[in-house]
Amino acid sequence: MAPKGEGILEWTNALESAFINILLEKFTRTHTTSWKGKDWEQMNKELEEQFPGTILSAKKLRQKLRRLRIQYTQFTKLTAHTGVGWDKTTNTVKASVDMWEKFIKKNNFKTFQAKGCKHYNSLKELFRSKTTTGALHISSTDPPKSPGTYARMEEEFLVAATSCGKEPINLE
Repeated sequence: MAPKGEGILEWTNALESAFINILLEKFTRTHTTSWKGKDWEQMNKELEEQFPGTILSAKKLRQKLRRLRIQYTQFTKLTAHTGVGWDKTTNTVKASVDMWEKFIKKNNFKTFQAKGCKHYNSLKELFRSKTTTGALHISSTDPPKSPGTYARMEEEFLVAATSCGKEPINLE
């Protein structure tokens, strides 16, 4: 059995930035983040060439992508809340002390309190099409709606997609 901590990779800012840049290049070419094993191996090779002595693997890269997606989703949820602002220049989230206490207690957003989301714009480019909003949600148990209702739902969805719509987060 390997000693505890062996094989754990510390993702430096430079390594994380390089990984995100590689992801963006691949996403631009393929328009997906659902890559095959050979794609992950190729990305692994690129990173290991850029950072000699760093031991990576396709599995570690997939895990890092999953953590980045979670971070992006949480940060997007936080900044969409009414009464919350995001200062892009300082990359900090602005909210009252009371709100922060509720966010931290309910959603564990403490990591964003001091430093925001480091690579938010790049992550937004990668994940925005993969993040669900529920705006067009229709359940199979719902009775059929009128054509006008569907048109209104679509219009509201399109307006929300192009604006910075603020949505409340359930803090109870």
